Amino acid sequence: MFGRSGDAMDYFSTPSVAAYFDARENEACYQALERVGPQRDFHERLVGILERFIELTNLPLGAAVVDRVIAESLRIEQSEAVFGGGTPLEVARAQYPKGIELLRLAEPVTFELLRSAYRSAALRNHPDVGGSHEAMVAVNEAFHFTHLLLRAHEIGVGPAEMGGAVTVGAAEICDCAAYRYKCGEWLFLIALDDWNVDGAFTWLERITSSSWQQSSYARHPWRWIALTAPAGKLAIRLSLAGLREQALRALAVARSGLQEAQKHGLSYEPFVREPEEVLAGRRRAQVVLNHQRQAENALRLGLIDASRYQKILERLARSTAAEEMYEERLRQFLADGRFLRDLPADHVARGKTPKSELVPEPGYYVTRITQLTDDHQAEYFIAFSDRTTLPLVRKYTFVRLMSLLESVLSYPGRFDDSAGERETHLIASLHDGSGGFYGSEVAEAITFLRQQPLSERQARAKLLGDINQHSGTVTVGVGVTLTIGGGFPLGVPLSPDYFKMIRLPIDDLRTMQRTGRAPESEEDRHDREAWNRDIESLRAPEVKAAQQAAFAAMDVAKTNPEAAVQQFTSYCNLLLALGQSMVHVQELQLGYWVDRLTATLVRLKRWREALEWLQRYFTLPQPYRDRSGPSEEAHLQKRLARCAEMLHEDSNPR
Repeated sequence: MFGRSGDAMDYFSTPSVAAYFDARENEACYQALERVGPQRDFHERLVGILERFIELTNLPLGAAVVDRVIAESLRIEQSEAVFGGGTPLEVARAQYPKGIELLRLAEPVTFELLRSAYRSAALRNHPDVGGSHEAMVAVNEAFHFTHLLLRAHEIGVGPAEMGGAVTVGAAEICDCAAYRYKCGEWLFLIALDDWNVDGAFTWLERITSSSWQQSSYARHPWRWIALTAPAGKLAIRLSLAGLREQALRALAVARSGLQEAQKHGLSYEPFVREPEEVLAGRRRAQVVLNHQRQAENALRLGLIDASRYQKILERLARSTAAEEMYEERLRQFLADGRFLRDLPADHVARGKTPKSELVPEPGYYVTRITQLTDDHQAEYFIAFSDRTTLPLVRKYTFVRLMSLLESVLSYPGRFDDSAGERETHLIASLHDGSGGFYGSEVAEAITFLRQQPLSERQARAKLLGDINQHSGTVTVGVGVTLTIGGGFPLGVPLSPDYFKMIRLPIDDLRTMQRTGRAPESEEDRHDREAWNRDIESLRAPEVKAAQQAAFAAMDVAKTNPEAAVQQFTSYCNLLLALGQSMVHVQELQLGYWVDRLTATLVRLKRWREALEWLQRYFTLPQPYRDRSGPSEEAHLQKRLARCAEMLHEDSNPR
């Protein structure tokens, strides 16, 4: 390993090595950001760090010492199989106990604390200041190993996956030249996203030049394949800016990537076809801007005028004002009281502290505190404390809603229900999408439970607990079957059907406990018969064939969008015709297919057709949209607004 080769370099006294570790840290932080907004806010910081690394490794001496450090990284990655589980510090201490002792590290370890510990240890242990060669070697080993583990932990991968390849199948980063290329690739992609198209072109030219193609990483076919789509997008934007010669050169890079993609059986033709059509004048490209830096670059390049620039700033300001309103609601809530501590449902996670600087977003379907990692659980408690922030509350909204509901439902009389109801209303008010919808549903369920006598609440909790112990499926109503189990009141994620089951009368719950089905009234019987007829209609051979054709169209929507539009349109019209004779029209799932149809129409820039379909969808009776969640509805509303905006621009060209 590196230390055993006898190198006692002081990493942070060697500028190119210090810049390498800085770039790696910030690259890991950037990759850990899952939302576009925070990523764009991070661009300005990341650009300067990556450019500094490239500058300091221009000379052979700077590159040579980074080569040695990267070689050590590869040796560590190749020996990953011997690592045990635990936090980065626990794993590092097991591998390098002497070095960790000299670093004087303690939990929780962050990049900042690790750097600070390293600088202090170097001042104590470097041979030039009275230390020993062996001690500095041990410090370097432990630092380098812990740094690698922290980077892997932030992104949520194992050390062996930290080679840095942007695209699966690409060669690993094995020397300084390869990492310089990767930094240049990041700078190209960042500039492109910022609509800094002249800057993006400069970086594209640089990373595809012979002097930057020295490493096997840069020459690997997957690197060229990865450039196909962004180079094609850059060609379009350069064309819009009137830089035709540069646009043609960017298009040539996209075509080279397409050739490599075809060798691997990949259908990348649309990434080249669209810029070709734009440059040939057969298609009009649009300028869509969602960040101030994008707008500033578009104005600088003449892509928009001052009037549109001002309108974009006003739109962004409205979005910022909405966030400030949510922030103020949270501040006021904390000033008037605080989040509930020690919810009965949260007992499994008490006493944990975060051991990582960045904790990834919980999985999409994670709604239970028991599903969270230790770091997630520790951060969850911070999210619902006086130290919280709006992003943290939103990050754990669904887990908190589940804990609040379970605490009220399964532990009647054990904590302040009214405070729980108040907190749930607050959480709902901090969202404008599905978080708001489910927050309101949970608040209504808590209100219902609080209105019940304590004896009835206790009986309800026992019945639901008994149902939970007998995991399986239960029928709540017509066409509604829930899978239960897993140690929670109903063992299911938050859903409208979940809330319906909670509100069932006690006698119905007793029947469900015995039979697995809620009692059926005369009205329910008629509804069930209608349901069966509707389902039979949907199972008709001609309907199933049309559905299969529509699913097949999804596979070719990017490569042959015109054909996909025909299939989607045909199927949507069939569903509308079926709906005229159905009761349970929500089972048509029309919103899903209108989404597919209008997304493909937008890809073809057929704004008017997409607008008409969306308007038609939103004027249908509400039951047609009952299978679409709030976030899906909001997504379609945004597409409708965008289509209207594009049609307005087409009719009022600059």
